[in-house]
Amino acid sequence: MRRFVCLWLPRWPLQRFLQAWQGRKAAPFILYEESSRSGQIVAQVSAPLLKHGVAPGMSLTDARALLGRNHFETAPLEPAKDLWALRKLAIACQQFSPIVSVEESDAPDSLLFDVTGCIHLFGNEQNFCRQVLEFLEQQGYRGRIAIADTLGLAWGMAHCQASSRRRYRITSGLELRGLPVEALRLPESILERLREFDLSYVEQVLRLARNTLRPRFGSELPQRLDQLTGQITELLIPETLPEPVCIREKFDEGTTDRRRIEYHVEQMLDQLLELLKPRQHGLLRLNLTCRQRGGRTQEIIVGMIRPLSEAGELRRLIGLKMEHIHFDLEVESLELLAAETAPLRYRQSTLFVEDNWLEERERDSLINRLSIRLGEQKVLRASLVEDVQPERSVRYAPALNVSHDWGRSPICRELPLRPATLFPEPVQVRVNSVIPAGPPLRFWWDQQEFLTEIVWGPERIETGWWRDDAIRRDYYRVETTSRQRFWIFRRRDQRDWYLHGCFD
Repeated sequence: MRRFVCLWLPRWPLQRFLQAWQGRKAAPFILYEESSRSGQIVAQVSAPLLKHGVAPGMSLTDARALLGRNHFETAPLEPAKDLWALRKLAIACQQFSPIVSVEESDAPDSLLFDVTGCIHLFGNEQNFCRQVLEFLEQQGYRGRIAIADTLGLAWGMAHCQASSRRRYRITSGLELRGLPVEALRLPESILERLREFDLSYVEQVLRLARNTLRPRFGSELPQRLDQLTGQITELLIPETLPEPVCIREKFDEGTTDRRRIEYHVEQMLDQLLELLKPRQHGLLRLNLTCRQRGGRTQEIIVGMIRPLSEAGELRRLIGLKMEHIHFDLEVESLELLAAETAPLRYRQSTLFVEDNWLEERERDSLINRLSIRLGEQKVLRASLVEDVQPERSVRYAPALNVSHDWGRSPICRELPLRPATLFPEPVQVRVNSVIPAGPPLRFWWDQQEFLTEIVWGPERIETGWWRDDAIRRDYYRVETTSRQRFWIFRRRDQRDWYLHGCFD
């Protein structure tokens, strides 16, 4: 008897997005998609925001109006990254069964297993479900799982009968009692038609004469019923890791001619990009190995900040790196390896080229070239850290640290107004105010006197008692009569004043 498993990951795009931002505090957020007619449309919503009336399908503007001053974040929906992460998870789940596949859907969120002949390795089906769910939690995800005699029934039970309290369901035979029509994997248009006929459960549909279903509901309903009952067998094609893309070139006679070597590298690069085209992947890291006479090898590693598939740009980056190689010994063979690839980012073509898109491409190209010239550890980028203390709220990492950062989605959130740069250490200043704990009226810094005209604040910032250097500060943004703006704070425990930064 064959046995099948469906592992459902509810709200998969949200889970994938949250896992990509592990290590930071998760505020409620909304994933939206772009619509040519309606603009930005809500696609996925965190559970805390549902109680405010925010739901998928409404415009992002309406969602903002409903939420008012409630803090939340937004990010674009990225189906390519969601599918890529789901495929990687399917490959990781092949430790439980050799046949694990991603469901065929426009927006897949389930993995399908064929566990025939595998369950005895885990003791029983209950232990199998527990181990799969434990592994899923270790990866940072949550899911629901069902085991049945057919794929269709396993899918329906995982989506419609498993719950947060009972996260796995196991059945033998065709146990269809209480199974709703939503378990049939049908489009919403057909489900609405079934509800119009007051058909809410699968049992009700099965009682109808089969020859009456196709004229009223189309051919998909009978097909799904046959898949559910096992009259049609569904074929599972297991996910596989893509074969590493590598091009090798061997010279009949060794050469030290740089131009000849560079010519062959360019030809190999063109072949490499052609092999990546069907996958719709671009290069993130490229390795070029030159094997020379006597067993000596020289290796070039070229990293990119974003997946790149433009041959001209890649040739320039490889050329910059090859400037540091001396071909004093004859080169016998070359090997070009796509060490790391990722799905390409596509944008809808427009009549006019957008300036921000050009700026982003030029910025990425500059970072790639600087990282090659100066070294990856010398070209850094700043990223925000969840820390209330301003001087600890930023960290620096290599701009080409793409192994875990490239897949992160840009977050749109409202941040407190801060100076673009802070002083390395707050500078103590002398301040006059009407009352000891009041806003500054004038202050002296760098042998100059500044008279304040507008003051915003205070913004109180405090850290926990468990920190050795706990702080208690009241920050003010001040604008002087000379139209300069400063960020000043008063230490509440010492009552002295410091200048922490200047607004440009």
